[in-house]
Amino acid sequence: MTDLPSPTAARRGALRKALERLDPTLRIVAEDVLALESRIDLVAVDGQRRIVAIVLAEVGEDGHAVTRALAHREWLAQHLPNWLQISPGLGADISAGARALVVASSFLPETLAAVGSLPAGWVELLRTTERDLPRGRAEGPSVARSQGRHESPATMVFRSGLSTEDLQVSEEESKEFD
Repeated sequence: MTDLPSPTAARRGALRKALERLDPTLRIVAEDVLALESRIDLVAVDGQRRIVAIVLAEVGEDGHAVTRALAHREWLAQHLPNWLQISPGLGADISAGARALVVASSFLPETLAAVGSLPAGWVELLRTTERDLPRGRAEGPSVARSQGRHESPATMVFRSGLSTEDLQVSEEESKEFD
């Protein structure tokens, strides 16, 4: 078994708080869940009653984290009937399906391309910085979703998944894309 190191409880706590602000419909239902050979950092139920695997990736590990997230998504979908039997009030719906959310400070172009080739709704990438999720401090990140659905005030994310930071576009230049 290759149980990969999972983020500290403090970092998971910071992520939990940030997600509460970013998507109030996302309700965390479990933390640090062993699935297959690695751990799911957080498990949630979203506003569409889907079960969600949330993986916090370390710098440079985003591609591996996407692989883990896909495996976790599938594992959760397969085990959801058991979870609902144990906890009928969980709020998830088997027919709603499952999705995964990968949180990292940056994503390699290969990761962006790979996630872009997946069916819509399977995996979402959420960009943050180490400063936003410091080790040992419970603060939440200011993030931008890779597919451009949500933006932080300082960073605009384009359909390509690249941000204004990636493209080195100034705030003034990014206004042209609004």
